[in-house]
Amino acid sequence: MIGLYTSLAGLNGMALVALGAYGAHGSGAEGMPNPQFFDTAWQLHAVHSAVLVALAMCRRPNVWLHGAFWLILAGMLFFSATLYGQGTGLLSGSSIITPFGGVMMMAGWFALVIAGAYRMGNRGRDRS
Repeated sequence: MIGLYTSLAGLNGMALVALGAYGAHGSGAEGMPNPQFFDTAWQLHAVHSAVLVALAMCRRPNVWLHGAFWLILAGMLFFSATLYGQGTGLLSGSSIITPFGGVMMMAGWFALVIAGAYRMGNRGRDRS
């Protein structure tokens, strides 16, 4: 699974750079109807891209770390993609999907908390 996770994290990072370049050089802030949405999407996309790389590199993942990876990835897709769309004008109005993406990202962070607690509780049995 580490190969799949690393590949997905890499694709996500490539998308991040491409979208950042589009925002800076493509249409730029003056060409977007809602540049603040685009900026928010890009900032959260950047932070969570780094988290995906870290999760992909875990030596001994457990079910909670797997869950954190998939929840954060799906949350980024729902949250950032809809904000990118609103920022560029491809989506008009607010999207009902955006808050679900935010909740999924928070759930991913919570899964990471549980993974850490699980490892602390199994310190003697689990050498990771």
